[in-house]
Amino acid sequence: MLTTLTRLAFICSLFSSVFVFSADSASTSTESSASQATISPISNYQLPEWFYRELTSIQKDVSVLDATGASKEQIQELKERVGKVEVRLEETQFRIEGRLSEQSGRIGDIADSNSFSIALFAVIVGVLGTLIAVITIINSWKANREAVANAKEVASKKLTEWTAEKEKELTEEFSQKLKNLSEKHDKEFQKIRDNAEEQAFDNDINEAYSLANNKRIDDALRRINGVIRSTQNKELLNHQKVNAKALLFKGLIFDGDSQLDKEIKTYEDLIALYKGSSDLDIQMYVARAYMNKGITLGQLDRSEDELAVYDELLERFQASVDPSIQELVAKALINKGARLGQLDRSEEALSVYDELLERFQASADPSIQEPLVRALINKGVTLGQLD
Repeated sequence: MLTTLTRLAFICSLFSSVFVFSADSASTSTESSASQATISPISNYQLPEWFYRELTSIQKDVSVLDATGASKEQIQELKERVGKVEVRLEETQFRIEGRLSEQSGRIGDIADSNSFSIALFAVIVGVLGTLIAVITIINSWKANREAVANAKEVASKKLTEWTAEKEKELTEEFSQKLKNLSEKHDKEFQKIRDNAEEQAFDNDINEAYSLANNKRIDDALRRINGVIRSTQNKELLNHQKVNAKALLFKGLIFDGDSQLDKEIKTYEDLIALYKGSSDLDIQMYVARAYMNKGITLGQLDRSEDELAVYDELLERFQASVDPSIQELVAKALINKGARLGQLDRSEEALSVYDELLERFQASADPSIQEPLVRALINKGVTLGQLD
């Protein structure tokens, strides 16, 4: 827009200068209308009207003098008129040239002013363009910096979230593994401790039994009672096994000292505590407690109580497939049959022997073979007694 305004001002100034020049040229003429002139212009600018009129008058006078003849005075007069015209023409020319020089100066000033304005405008435009470019670069740099900062912030946030999540996962996984490992080690250590403790209890039980064999019954009972106290009312299976074993061996100590009532009471305590256990080792101790109780009752001539204990043992363990318990079941049948025979209940005794033979005749277990042989012998003896 500034360039357009500058150009418009320049054109207006130029037209104004031309207009002034035309007006000044017209003001130098003091003669009548240019329609009376018949001489063509001789220069690149318009001559004044008085010059044409004066020249036309001189031509007419010269024509008259050529026709009538001219005197020296007339010729001299014409020369003087021509000289005046030349002088006046030169003055007019000088004045016109001065006007032209003045207008040229004005035009030059205008041109210089326009050149300066254009140059100034160009400088301003350049400065503005540079400023705009700088501002654009700065804004672009700031925008890029903000974008990078935002991207870094988002990336940092995502990284923090991812790190926290992974840290949580790893922590939970590590904690779980550590927990599992700790539980495993605790179980192993507990097993070692239990084994060591169980071994110590076994040593005490064996020591008590050895003392009993050496007739040191009080020392034996003191040692075995220490084991029973240490393992009673315990939820650990190993302690229950040790406690049941200690009770069984305590009963055997009483048996060796002929304290049969105490022996029977000890077996009853064992049965009452562990008859509901599903552990095979403990069930073995319970079965042996039944068997020993029945034998001890027989020693006390409490035959009916003895038979009742055998029946209880047979009912409780008849479905067992454990070889050690099956051996006790077979022995319980033999003892029951023998006691029935002693009570002259031969038919019942034969029925018991038949039950034993039917149940175990297919067994190849060596521990069962002896009860089978004894059952056959006792059955034969009983049949002989019945003729």
